[in-house]
Amino acid sequence: DIYSCDVHRIIFHHELTFSLFPPTYTSEAKYIRTYDCQHYFIEEKEKVGEIGIKKNSKLGCKTQVLEDPALSQVTLEGAKMVTKGFTVDLNKPLVSQVGHLGEAYDAWVHQPIISKETPRFFANDILEFLTRTVWWAIPVIWLPVVCWFVSTAVQMGNPSPQVAATMVGGIFVWTLLEYSLHRFLFHIKIKGYWGNTIHYLLHGCHHKHPMDGLRLVFPPAATAILLVPLWNLIKLITPPYISPALFGGGLLGYVMYDCTHYYLHHGKPSKGVSQNLKRFHMNHHFRIQDKGFGITSTFWDKVFGTLPPTKYAQKSR
Repeated sequence: DIYSCDVHRIIFHHELTFSLFPPTYTSEAKYIRTYDCQHYFIEEKEKVGEIGIKKNSKLGCKTQVLEDPALSQVTLEGAKMVTKGFTVDLNKPLVSQVGHLGEAYDAWVHQPIISKETPRFFANDILEFLTRTVWWAIPVIWLPVVCWFVSTAVQMGNPSPQVAATMVGGIFVWTLLEYSLHRFLFHIKIKGYWGNTIHYLLHGCHHKHPMDGLRLVFPPAATAILLVPLWNLIKLITPPYISPALFGGGLLGYVMYDCTHYYLHHGKPSKGVSQNLKRFHMNHHFRIQDKGFGITSTFWDKVFGTLPPTKYAQKSR
């Protein structure tokens, strides 16, 4: 099964409390082996501490799973990871820490913590709030904007079929942008303090915490900032009667992308295209991170030769 993750991990357990932000991690831990990255069924491997998890139990909101990183140690003085002399403390805001990992950052960020909990990024509550977004905020905020651009295109006298065709073109352009950003920006190899920090905020956090539902879609405030120069660029390079529908189509493509991405992580498709896309994307997260960059489709991966190998091809290697 493409979901299978034959790796050692560590569980950290805490008491569930009500607060605006999630409770901190504690040091009670045990080694386990996960066999199903989708449903989190586990088998006990080696006890380090007692947390009361039984064989084949399903991990719930009281459990945090942490994979033991390469070149690191896990102390029992807290949920800490020591990488090349620097300690990453999960009880403290992470963004200010990851830059210190240097060359070890890439290996660290691609060894995921499998949990639906949301780690703390910033000490400042306002900054922390701005980094958390529920998935449904994306269509609620941006679909009305899409409708406004479509309405503008129609009011300019463009025939409806032309507007629709231009929007389809915008969606197609988005799929290439989606692939390109994911491959060449989000998976760039960096090692400097600010490079690591920015990468973690852009995409690294998603690979480190792939089931964090509040940091899976792009924050609307950041999206709005990026849309302004993109809209000005579209107006600069396309005729006025094309710009609104093309930009609206691209924005619709983005909404489809973010909603699809969330579903691939938290939905449970049982068959068809959605199941294949989920398998494709989970393979990118848990097996071979330098392949499989498409989210809404595998089209550009086929075009540019970045389709991940099948499990059979992997075994033969």
